[in-house]
Amino acid sequence: MVVTVLICIATVLLGAAPVRAEEETEVSIFYENACAACREDVELEELYRNSVPLELRERSELRLYNIFEESNRKTFEEICAQSGVSPQGMQLPALNVGNSWLYGTDEIGEKAALLIENGGMTGDDRSEKENASSVPEEEADYEVIPSGLSEALRSGKSPLVLFTTYSCEACAAVKACIDDFAEGRELSVLEYNIAEGTNVQMIRAWFRAYGVDSSSQQVPIVFYGDKWLSGEEEISSGLEALLDSTDNASDKMQGQLEDYSSPHLSDELPNFAVLFGSGLLAGFNPCSVSMLLMLFSVILTGQASVRKNGLLYLGGKYLTYLGLGLGIYFAASVVTQSVLDRVMGIVKIVLAVLFLAAAALNFTDLYNVRRGNFGKIRMQLPSGLRRWNHSLIRRAQGLSGGLLSLVVFGLGVVISIGEFFCTGQIYMASILYMLRQGSAPVFYISAAFLVYVTAMCIPAVIFLIIIAKTRSINRISEFMLRRMDLVKLLNGLLFSAFALYFLIFG
Repeated sequence: MVVTVLICIATVLLGAAPVRAEEETEVSIFYENACAACREDVELEELYRNSVPLELRERSELRLYNIFEESNRKTFEEICAQSGVSPQGMQLPALNVGNSWLYGTDEIGEKAALLIENGGMTGDDRSEKENASSVPEEEADYEVIPSGLSEALRSGKSPLVLFTTYSCEACAAVKACIDDFAEGRELSVLEYNIAEGTNVQMIRAWFRAYGVDSSSQQVPIVFYGDKWLSGEEEISSGLEALLDSTDNASDKMQGQLEDYSSPHLSDELPNFAVLFGSGLLAGFNPCSVSMLLMLFSVILTGQASVRKNGLLYLGGKYLTYLGLGLGIYFAASVVTQSVLDRVMGIVKIVLAVLFLAAAALNFTDLYNVRRGNFGKIRMQLPSGLRRWNHSLIRRAQGLSGGLLSLVVFGLGVVISIGEFFCTGQIYMASILYMLRQGSAPVFYISAAFLVYVTAMCIPAVIFLIIIAKTRSINRISEFMLRRMDLVKLLNGLLFSAFALYFLIFG
């Protein structure tokens, strides 16, 4: 109970914006710059200083985001979603205050001071410009391994892949450096300009495939074998050593890219197998099963259909858990990524401690169950809430027909909300796991919750079939009693795994 409340509080904290002084205004400027030698951030800071009086700058906080970097791009998309604009079709650079935007250096220079002074209120309700966008369409089709690279990989020559862009002095210098080192070597040099076609989508896929850190996501950048070098200085000083120290470069590059051979969802997306396993384990939670068995014991005393009313109860439970999960996820995900980026060092430790506490309580329950001390079990519904749930179920006794069906469905909803304090512990951990993966398409997140809730209901459906055939709950009660120690053990291991995940990958 206590751990669940703490986890819920942690989720609320993740979704909450940082506290700021009332008069302070957050100003965000988004731009896209792939060139390592270009200093667009310096130019935009200078534009800001020249356009906004000192008095306004002192009570404002300026943040610059280069959306060519993956983490900054996610922040950009989240702020666009909050203010109801589309990132597609937006002219960059763009300045954001509250839900209002200014586009292009001219407009920023002319109107930034007024926008900041009014706290983001300009009376301009447009949502986006009709200018050509510098933000590429993520959904556009692209090849992670284009045909030219495929041929090079098959040719026996070691491919050296270089990403560049137009008007980039550093890119020109790196190309000259590569020409010098390529002499006398079996190299196949392939250059891709990120300003052409869908090469910008391709380079982002390569960033993910090679694990390129955000500070190195720029051009020029070269990939050779399973390694990369970024920026003119790093490439010029390290290219010869890279070429000399890498054997079987073609095979190693093929291995790095084999999971990225076509448009795909990021590896950071939630794992369905993890969610299915978590949901299935939650379905065996003693709190949930005890409520289910008590309902069936009431239904069995009358002549009502066990299958029909059991399915109605599970239907109410299914919809409730699905609604709770989606509601919590989408409410928290509105601002969670930008907050996590700022305070994740502290947050991941807090979450790990909470999950370790839950694991410890489950292991303690395991010890007590094996010693027969069932009265000392801690990870269960509070006695008051259990009595209240029992009283609700008893009120269904004596009812029949359509009224019973309506009451049973309602019980599925109400009891699910109450037992969330027990079964919801694993659910909250799973939601936090999904939140930490970053942004994902709505259909994917919805499918993830469907997988979890469906898996959670599988044990109940099996119990329903058995009870409907035997007209008795004794077999299920004995099964759960004999397997309670296993459930507690698996719960403890699962929470330990979540704790390690947030410590290592958080």
